[in-house]
Amino acid sequence: MTRVVTFSFLLLCVVFVWALQAEAEDWHICNRTPEALNVAIGYLDRSDRWTSEGWWTLNACGGCKMVMERSKTNNRTVYFRAETMNGVQRNFGPTMFCTSNRAYTIRDTRDCERRGYSRAGFMEANMKGGGKYTTDILPPPGPGPRCID
Repeated sequence: MTRVVTFSFLLLCVVFVWALQAEAEDWHICNRTPEALNVAIGYLDRSDRWTSEGWWTLNACGGCKMVMERSKTNNRTVYFRAETMNGVQRNFGPTMFCTSNRAYTIRDTRDCERRGYSRAGFMEANMKGGGKYTTDILPPPGPGPRCID
C-alpha cells in the first residue's frame, strides 16, 4: 500500500512539473492599461503558413491570457494587435493579417476581403530564447488614466 501511494505521489509530481514547463514555453499577453482590451495574434505556423487568431479579452489593469503555445511556430517573431471593447485600435503595426469580428483562425494573409475577412495591421513582438514569453500592453505615454500597481 505504501509503495502504491508513493508511486502515485511521484507520478502526480511529474505530471505537475511537466504542466508547468509546458505553460512556461507559451506566449502570454498582459493588459497594463486601464481599459479592457481584445487581442488577436499572427504568426508563421510550422507548415510555413501565415496564420492569425483572435480574440482574447484582457481585463483592465493586469488581465493576462495565454494566447499561443510555443509549439505552434518555429519563429521567434510573432505579431499582435489590441482593440478596445468598442473596436478602437490601441496596439497595431504595419504587418497585415486577415481578421474577423468573431472568434477566428485564418490561414494566409492574401485576399482577405475577397474571402469575407477584414485586413488589419499587427505589431511585431519577439519571443527571445526559451521559457515563458510575456508581452505587456502599456498605456500611451503622457497624461491620462493609469493602473495602480
